[in-house]
Amino acid sequence: MRSDKATGSHEIRAVFFDYGGTLDCAGTAWKEHFLPIYKRHGVAVEQERFDHAFYRADDSLVAEGRPDLTLTEVVEEQVRRVLKNLHLYDKDLALSIAGDFITSSINSINASLPVLRRLRQRYRLGIISNNYGNLLAICKQTGLDTVMDVMVDSRVVGAEKPDERIFHAALDALDIRPEQAIMVGDSLKRDIKGALSTGMGAVWIVPSAKLAEAMKQRPSEEVAIITSIDEIADLIWKGQGQDGEQNRQHGPAVPCDRSRKIRAGLIAAGTGSRFRKAGIDTPKPMVEVGGRPLLGWALSQFRQAGIDRLTIIFNTANCSQCSRYMAASFPDMQADIECMDTESSFASFLNVLHRGAGHHMLITTTDSIYRPGALSDLLSFASTLPEQTMILGISAFIDDEKPLYAAVDQAGRITALHDTPERFVTTGVYLIPPEAYELGRGRNFPALRKFLGFLIENGVECRGFDMGKSVDVDRPGDIAEAERLIARLD
Repeated sequence: MRSDKATGSHEIRAVFFDYGGTLDCAGTAWKEHFLPIYKRHGVAVEQERFDHAFYRADDSLVAEGRPDLTLTEVVEEQVRRVLKNLHLYDKDLALSIAGDFITSSINSINASLPVLRRLRQRYRLGIISNNYGNLLAICKQTGLDTVMDVMVDSRVVGAEKPDERIFHAALDALDIRPEQAIMVGDSLKRDIKGALSTGMGAVWIVPSAKLAEAMKQRPSEEVAIITSIDEIADLIWKGQGQDGEQNRQHGPAVPCDRSRKIRAGLIAAGTGSRFRKAGIDTPKPMVEVGGRPLLGWALSQFRQAGIDRLTIIFNTANCSQCSRYMAASFPDMQADIECMDTESSFASFLNVLHRGAGHHMLITTTDSIYRPGALSDLLSFASTLPEQTMILGISAFIDDEKPLYAAVDQAGRITALHDTPERFVTTGVYLIPPEAYELGRGRNFPALRKFLGFLIENGVECRGFDMGKSVDVDRPGDIAEAERLIARLD
């Protein structure tokens, strides 16, 4: 059930989420989430008895305030206390129940992260949670800290939802007025009515089985009802007069006048020396991950982004085989194929960049595996920025022998690139505007990181786009990690 009124007539600047029952299990509070798991493990007690044991355990954790507890630790402790309250404690039973709950929660969060990343390209995001004082530790374990600008824990601020003070703590942290924010939560009393009384918009998330009942309880038409976190982007963008359906699936569509200026380049000239040392003679772009060559994964990303023509560099030894694969598997894509052996990946980068002179050039390699639609979302993000902005794909997941760290300020601007550890690393995806190309043209740089660093140091506006977790497939051992990532994304 959608309501465009939920976003109001004001420009939305921030979206806040409840944690338990919203991000970790869409529309189902912890007690209701736990109950079938207990029953599945043979703990069948009267509802009233279970409720009493659950709330007693919950209240004791809130009273103690344990900021150090991760999601795993707090769930295990919560289950231990519930079973002790029921006089049914068994260590193996407790760990089994906790393990099932944790797996379910993390799967739900992982499914939500792509839409949260898309939202974060346009809005500030935050969590407002009645918690045990350990919300930050939970977010660090689950990766939610990488997509949230503020995380407000009731135990820390001294006020629980629906108290307006906890909502204002989040609003003040982002310097946002109530009418510029939306609260998404599963509790009608705590999340929805609390947000409305503060002056915020509200989106109620409920299980699909309870949608009809929720419709009857909805306090006003200004409260939207959804059954999945995936729906939130569609809802907000439609409410703000934008193309919601395309945003929900792959991010906002790139305006035609901008897309006509973009050219694309793919660097696929790697020799695969590490694979050959391990006895794998397959050309690097043709190494299979999840039953598809690396080249196929890269071309699929370009196709999803609406790009049907690009420049590709293959090395001379692999050019024929890779070209045949592309012609057979991607006959609709037009490619200017260059068969050449370059002295470095940076030399290949400059060659591709030169062929797109005068245009925005989107360049990546066949080495990385990342979430479907990522390039499309990056171009959508680009369409919201000044055209002279350079964009680098970044990630908080670091899996590289020689990572290039990006210093990113609160506005998402990359202020420096260096070898000193930072929160984000670059991911090998670059959108270079023609102004940046002209600034660096004709100069000698020893490596790509020096070239990009020079551009930033000399005033080129550079923004980071969070690609989420990606895996750089450089060694045989990386294949399994990439396939695990693909399995989670599916």
